[in-house]
Amino acid sequence: MQNKVQLYIENQKLDLFSDESIEINSKIQDLRDIGKIFTDFTLASNVPASPANNKIFSHFYNYNITTGAYDHRTKKVGIIEINHLRFREGKVHLNGVVMKNQKPHTYNIVFYGKTVSIKDLVGDDELSDLDYLSNYDHEYNNTNVKAGLESGLDFTVNSVSQTDAIIYPLITSKKRLFYDSVGFNSTSGNFSGNLYFDTTDTSGTNGGRGLEFTDLKPAIKAIHIIEAIENKYSGIEFTRDFFGNSAAFSNLYLWLSSKKGELNENEDDESYTFVKKLTGYTSSDPNPFVTISGSDITINTITCSYDFVLSFTVSDTTEPYRIIVRNTATGQETITDGVGNKTGLNLYFVARNQNTGITQNLEIELSSKTGITFSSISLDIESIAAGFFGSNSVNINKTYTISAPQQTTFLFDTKIQMPKLKVIDFLTGIFKMFNLTAYYIEDPSDTDYEKIYVDTLDNFYADAVNNQLTQTITLDKYVDISEHNVDVTLPFTDIEFEYQETNTVLMEHHEERFREVFGNAEFNVRNSTRDTATNTIKIDRGTKYQIKLPFSHLKYERLLNLGTFGTPTDIQWGYSAGGEFRSDTTSTPPTGDFDSRLIKPLLFYGIQQTTSNSIAFLDGGSASEVTTYFRPSNSNEEGTSTTPAAFTLNFDNEVDEWSRSETPNAFNSLYANFYQSYVEGVFNVARRMHKITAFLPSSIIANYKLNHQIKIHDRMFRINSITINLVTGKSTIELYNIFQSDIV
Repeated sequence: MQNKVQLYIENQKLDLFSDESIEINSKIQDLRDIGKIFTDFTLASNVPASPANNKIFSHFYNYNITTGAYDHRTKKVGIIEINHLRFREGKVHLNGVVMKNQKPHTYNIVFYGKTVSIKDLVGDDELSDLDYLSNYDHEYNNTNVKAGLESGLDFTVNSVSQTDAIIYPLITSKKRLFYDSVGFNSTSGNFSGNLYFDTTDTSGTNGGRGLEFTDLKPAIKAIHIIEAIENKYSGIEFTRDFFGNSAAFSNLYLWLSSKKGELNENEDDESYTFVKKLTGYTSSDPNPFVTISGSDITINTITCSYDFVLSFTVSDTTEPYRIIVRNTATGQETITDGVGNKTGLNLYFVARNQNTGITQNLEIELSSKTGITFSSISLDIESIAAGFFGSNSVNINKTYTISAPQQTTFLFDTKIQMPKLKVIDFLTGIFKMFNLTAYYIEDPSDTDYEKIYVDTLDNFYADAVNNQLTQTITLDKYVDISEHNVDVTLPFTDIEFEYQETNTVLMEHHEERFREVFGNAEFNVRNSTRDTATNTIKIDRGTKYQIKLPFSHLKYERLLNLGTFGTPTDIQWGYSAGGEFRSDTTSTPPTGDFDSRLIKPLLFYGIQQTTSNSIAFLDGGSASEVTTYFRPSNSNEEGTSTTPAAFTLNFDNEVDEWSRSETPNAFNSLYANFYQSYVEGVFNVARRMHKITAFLPSSIIANYKLNHQIKIHDRMFRINSITINLVTGKSTIELYNIFQSDIV
């Protein structure tokens, strides 16, 4: 019995050939291309150039039609129905039209699954295009940086508290840090980078040695980038199977470094990046139509327009500044530029509430190209032409003063400071790093309906293992047993896992010493199925396969106390600088000719560390003691020589910078945690690829999942790929055998 198949484009029903073979091909991850992500299904079909289809495609063959022409440059929403039931939703792409005897005969279309369309949705957008990230903007000053270093910065976004959303990890790009509790007064080398806090220093300056807030750049928790992507693109919402529940992801951060060097060094001279919203208004005679809380000025009046008249003095009368009056509800702004002290500076603002009675919420923001202090501030709020709007109009003439000086400080604009990286490359990198799989949930009964399921490949398959009764399909009576192929599953001999090249001091030092790149790995059959007699196995077929992430990688350093003969401290740091590395005597810090380096986007784990080795944090001429800080780490938690962290960002076993021990058998590496079981299964001498033909009923076609286990004559298999003729049910299925260890 043939199935009734119907295709729709933008809710318009396509005419089909009565004898057309409509085949859909599905795969979640191909044994032959393990680095390919966002796979789903594709369907290639030819449809007749019928009057109805010609109308849908706007007579595509006629290039003279420009008004209402079919835009072949974009994919259209498509729906597949089987026996009048929705089967799949996706995007349809028109490839072209076949002409016969100067007349249109056939349209060639390709139907893509929704997961594939992620690339279409995000296009070439970069992380800096994610407006949602502005929720994490903050003033870049001593107070915030120190708080971000010690305990992280919390934000409330859409009424949800985001703990440690922004941290300031101990990563520098200019100052070389060290720790010396004895020779800290030495001026040799880069002594200003000595983090030792001298409790006996009665001056409170710590000799000008220690960490300054300008030494650090922030990092944002990776999950908030995922949320920003979901916020921007309709149709993208990920489940939290991995993103919300995995310890491998929960404290993963992206370092916000868009340019080399310190933040203030990289700003455009023409940019007004130093910002201060006016706060602290007081008045001896409050006006009932004006209330001020913090920076928010609320005016409840029908008056059409207002003058905001400012008077103030500035600390630098030659430095230009900008004054913005902003409607916080609409974003409407009036901008006034100026230089020097001002008396009675008129800032005209159109309120646009007229007779509606809408409460007006305004704020005044000062900005400059460098830090300026505004003092002796007074604000007159004066209504203009109030009588034009009838008896409900209210005249306002009120003066407010601000006694505390208002200093413009560097505003950290999260969007602008995002490292240069496309959204699709960020997602692809995360998926490749953790070997994730993704597909749209199309079952309306599922609580995550229309979300994108995301989890590790191992967990994806484990779901079927744990639910064998409901996720095992028996195909005995549907399989054509007359003929099938059994092939090898060795697509490659070696797999290389690589980060972007990082030419920083410690990374280059590691490569020079060990003749390998820290964090990268290369695996071959020798590493997976070893011959115990010869300790080798010869593979002479297949090719080398490379998985390269768009992220950089750093080796971190746990500092030694140079004043106590090199005893380990509780301080670990990262250095985004390159140059010649050398070590002096134990009484002086490691020195060298270092310069800031712009590295590719950096992911790391942020670990809040309590240290008995107090860190000196400088604020102008004074120093304060820091005993808790966020240390950057390649491990997700503090490990020991006997109990390593559960996860690392290294692909192979490396000496852990914190515990200073090599992880046994690399069981916590990216390869071991997320690739090993799958890859070694490919290389298993008993693994086979079976290519079978089956005639599947519509009940199986409509409900199969790519992680379902297939049972044929009491043998268990997994789906590598499946091609189904939706009309006849004839299917070509690539299956690979699974072992008892995979299913129990």
